[in-house]
Amino acid sequence: DSTDVDFISTVAPDYPAAARASRETGVVVLKVRFDTAGEPDRITVLEGPDVFVPCATEAMQQWRATPHVDGQGRPREFDVTIRIRFSLPEKE
Repeated sequence: DSTDVDFISTVAPDYPAAARASRETGVVVLKVRFDTAGEPDRITVLEGPDVFVPCATEAMQQWRATPHVDGQGRPREFDVTIRIRFSLPEKE
């Protein structure tokens, strides 16, 4: 769960032009393995509309987190599940 992670930086995904034009919304759920430096090492798509997946994974590659440490203070890899929501404001 992403509530257990201290993110140093996050990047909002681009909104796909086709999805914006059709006012499509959705959520992409990613399982992300962060390495010992707090950088995404492996990104697995768990669910979400195909139109949003490339933008979600591209943005996720730029996220950074404070590394988790083991009982001896050494950084360790960790997994987290992250939900990236794609939504548009209501039309005026």
